[in-house]
Amino acid sequence: MKIAIIGTMGIPPSYGGAETAVNEISRRLIKRGHEVIVYGSKRFYKQFKSSVNGIEVYNLPFFYLRWIDFPMRRILSTLHVLTKSVDVVHFWGMDGATYSLFLKMKGIPSVITLDGFEWERSSYSSIIKFVLRGYIRIPKYTINNVVIDSIPAHAYYINQLNIPAQFIPYGANLNTQRGYDPVHRKLGLKPDNYILFVGRLVDEKGVHILIEAYSKLSKTLVIPLVIVGGSNFRSSYITKLKTLASENVIFTGPIWGKECSALFRNARLYVSPSFLEGTSPAILESLGSGNCTIVSDISMNRYAFGNACIYFKSGDVSDLSKKIEWALTNDEILEKYRDLAINIVKKKYSWDKITSQYERIYIKSCIAGNK
Repeated sequence: MKIAIIGTMGIPPSYGGAETAVNEISRRLIKRGHEVIVYGSKRFYKQFKSSVNGIEVYNLPFFYLRWIDFPMRRILSTLHVLTKSVDVVHFWGMDGATYSLFLKMKGIPSVITLDGFEWERSSYSSIIKFVLRGYIRIPKYTINNVVIDSIPAHAYYINQLNIPAQFIPYGANLNTQRGYDPVHRKLGLKPDNYILFVGRLVDEKGVHILIEAYSKLSKTLVIPLVIVGGSNFRSSYITKLKTLASENVIFTGPIWGKECSALFRNARLYVSPSFLEGTSPAILESLGSGNCTIVSDISMNRYAFGNACIYFKSGDVSDLSKKIEWALTNDEILEKYRDLAINIVKKKYSWDKITSQYERIYIKSCIAGNK
């Protein structure tokens, strides 16, 4: 099959979890004999056309206003893919359902992956939330197969919207080899001696909760808090975070690839204070790195990770601080949750298994599109 993927910032991943997923799935599809086209953004990649691990990549213009950038790149990507001979188009993100109308008119089947309750993101304006809410029923009429990465959202689409959907989470690679890496020297860190967060620095990720909780730790327990990530758009939130932070909080900006992997593998503790998630790729990478991981007790996390994580009450600074202190002062707890992390990734979140699920979805969509 020839598969086109639209709606992310592109590959290699340099923005968020969707980009990581597309990269992992696309590489495996290529090895299985398929052809893959990925549409991305010139925000990170200057060439319009390139090849990454055998994947054909097209990078479209970037617009610094989010409400212009996402729809414009999706429109341009959809119009461009109509000039290519593809068997199926895979959209990432809710608004892709609208642009799939162009494909439907041409008889090209489509798949869409939805990231939980996208319209509830606090980093979105009221107008964007309203527009996204307006999209939620469109996939029923324009998309051949809907995929959702969150069990609560999956249930909502089936039970409340009567939209057939399949649950497919993100995956993780198991890589638990700890040890010193040049990135530690660059950042002034020691392996197994820092708390880590990795993700986009936007409101719903709750990083301000983490910084406030960290500030309440006993002085004898203070090890560096490393915050990896940034925002693709101008952000007052990052300014707020840096105002809250003490001198032991290290903002690295975006880090990807081997350096980011080394930071995951050697963290003492990983913390995700998000208010909203699907199946978080960053939490999965933490688990795949064999970390003791503390996360907010939102339903999406509890469904996805079961007993493999330590939970704190979402938004509760005091409870998060207590859970961090509890983990840092109990080596047995750290080891227990490190073992649980490895076990859940082996059991549920293999990228090979997830790629096979998507492969079956693509075949199913092609069969339906040819009827």
